[in-house]
Amino acid sequence: MIYLQSLSYQMRVFLQSFGFGFILGILYDIFRAVRLAFSSGKKLVFIYDVIYVSLCAVLTFLFFLAINNGKVRGYAFIAELLGWFVYYFSLGTVAIKCSKATTRFIKWLYKQISKPVIFIIRLINSLFYKISCFVKKIFKKIHKKSKFHLKLNRIMVYNLKCILAFGKNRQD
Repeated sequence: MIYLQSLSYQMRVFLQSFGFGFILGILYDIFRAVRLAFSSGKKLVFIYDVIYVSLCAVLTFLFFLAINNGKVRGYAFIAELLGWFVYYFSLGTVAIKCSKATTRFIKWLYKQISKPVIFIIRLINSLFYKISCFVKKIFKKIHKKSKFHLKLNRIMVYNLKCILAFGKNRQD
């Protein structure tokens, strides 16, 4: 069992940790772009941050397990943080500006596309509303007329007179 690591091995782990930190910085920008796209409150930002930190912890654990046989070294953590900061303060600033511009463009495009669709939906909605009002009036009339049932012919005096008169004429 080797307890001391050679300098070349330590340098390789350091550089791999630096690159992994750089990748975690890219992952942070992805989370930040999603957060920008779906502008939300402080609670949702907190949830995104907790998810990001948890994901980074799991990925870092798996990284150390694969690269350094599960041995946790301080210089590897420092290299990972250094890689994250290098990305964040170099390419991260450019990436966030691009993601802000892209988000604004996508929101603008969504508004331009959704305006005609919303107009058509409102038009169809008003058409259905008018049809439903018309049908409702018809059903009200039908309901109102259904309360007045026709009376039997024998009971009505007018009908009785007509029947008797018609019967007399017939006999003559």
